[in-house]
Amino acid sequence: MVLSVRPAERWYASFRDTVGALLSLERRPGQVPDVFVPVVDMNKRVIRDHCFGPAFDVDDEERVIAAYESHNAAVRAGVESGRLLEFDVADGWVDLCRFLDVTVPDVAFPNINDREDFRKLFGLGEHERESRGHIDRQVLERRFRDAMTPTTKQ
Repeated sequence: MVLSVRPAERWYASFRDTVGALLSLERRPGQVPDVFVPVVDMNKRVIRDHCFGPAFDVDDEERVIAAYESHNAAVRAGVESGRLLEFDVADGWVDLCRFLDVTVPDVAFPNINDREDFRKLFGLGEHERESRGHIDRQVLERRFRDAMTPTTKQ
């Protein structure tokens, strides 16, 4: 099992500006692309209500970090020793590939879900950087639709 981790303060800043912002959003029609409405609604039910409770406040850093750390502790406690990799994507391929016993790819570690792209995709306000060099919203929407569409083997 792989547990995606990072320093709590770094995780919180990212969560606050992405998923937390989305969970806190009182969505207006057309604000979030139609293809993502079920995802937003599901995340509100599952993440907010089950992880943080109905009184969720994304700005309550201490409480949000405590929930993150509690989740990670529960995962650690539930996985047999030696079968868990705590993985920070900032570390790249090497530890992940070693844990999975696969060859390290000869390509850069992917980064297609950064904070700006997430905010742009879900209509979360103005963007400080130019979108040049980032995957555009239509590409992200297509990838999401493709990932959500069941495939059948011929």
